[in-house]
Amino acid sequence: MKLIKYQCFFAVLAALLLSCAGFGGSVADSQSFAAIDSAVYNGGYDEAIETLETDKAGLYNEKALILYKLDSGLLNHYAGNYGDSIGHLQEAERLIEDAYTKSISQRETAGFGGENILDYESEDFEDIYINVFNALNYYHQNQLEDAIVEIRRMNNKLDFFQTKYRASSREERAQVERGGNAAYVSSKFSNSALGRYLGVLFHRANGNQDSVRIDYNWLTAAFNNAPEIYDFPLPSSAEEELAVPAGKARLNVIAFSGLAPVKKADLMKYPTYENQSIELALPVLESRPSAVSRIEAVFDDGKTIELEKLEHIEAVYRETYQVKLHNVTLVRTALRASIMGTGKDLSRVDIRSSHYFPAWAFVNGINLDPGVYSFTVHYYDAGGQIIHSAAHDNFEVKEGTLNLAETYCFK
Repeated sequence: MKLIKYQCFFAVLAALLLSCAGFGGSVADSQSFAAIDSAVYNGGYDEAIETLETDKAGLYNEKALILYKLDSGLLNHYAGNYGDSIGHLQEAERLIEDAYTKSISQRETAGFGGENILDYESEDFEDIYINVFNALNYYHQNQLEDAIVEIRRMNNKLDFFQTKYRASSREERAQVERGGNAAYVSSKFSNSALGRYLGVLFHRANGNQDSVRIDYNWLTAAFNNAPEIYDFPLPSSAEEELAVPAGKARLNVIAFSGLAPVKKADLMKYPTYENQSIELALPVLESRPSAVSRIEAVFDDGKTIELEKLEHIEAVYRETYQVKLHNVTLVRTALRASIMGTGKDLSRVDIRSSHYFPAWAFVNGINLDPGVYSFTVHYYDAGGQIIHSAAHDNFEVKEGTLNLAETYCFK
């Protein structure tokens, strides 16, 4: 049974859609961010913020306010403007919640005219990782309790994500298939190692050993339960984070590298039923390759620690994106193809996305005598050449607290 047979069923709806469908909801394409990207690649985060603010009106319209808040929030975090970053990311989170709680009928009806005419609702990975960076913002402002709250919010979102699309998937597929079985696609991602690792650190600093052990168990479960995402070993230093020896202080280093994918429009073939397929214009993720292959922290006295992979944020993005694509986006696009004949119209594809979430998180820690240390985090390419260095001079490592150094390289 072909999708075209359902045109009559949607005839009245189609008339309404055609009367209100329009354009102008899209945001500037990725090429428009070239100057900001260049500054970010070179570590010029203040320059990137200045350019973003100067060009804001041309980069984001009124339907893309979430994207502006996300991009500005992340750039301000990298620049060390933690208060400004908190403000932007909190507002982005509020707008995401508002967008999700809008009437389902309003969202779905407008969606037939093209997703890019709607207010941007965010990708799930964006909503999830907002809390990681706000947790780090609060840590840098010595607000540990607030940092813990952010990680708790992240974990709650992950619980919700497991069922977020179940109802809408069934309803929309029933419309297409007239009551046929709705094959809901679930996610392999339900637990963030990065979120749990930060939970271990924050709870340890707060003296809550029960919560330290709980988050550590969830950290190991993330690797055990989702090998498709965590296709690398659990950091060998992870167990050392459970407790710091008496009289010692622990220095932790977290490093972010690469940039998460952006979207582009493309024609893709998807199977329907009875060995048939349909070609649809859909958003696809386009990687932004990183030159970073290895990261280490080198102390002035020659001591060196190798940072280990903890979270492949790009892999999380791809996994959560596929869940939304198969349960919502693909079905909406197929319905548009049936009703309005716009299924292959690349101009209607929503290619909006944030630009400055990282692709990778690396970590390690070392027990030291309390004191002041200087060290440099080096980022190496595949040929062993240093492509970026971040110096931490006179870094005080205190006993009985969290000493966390954070660095970035987006080359």
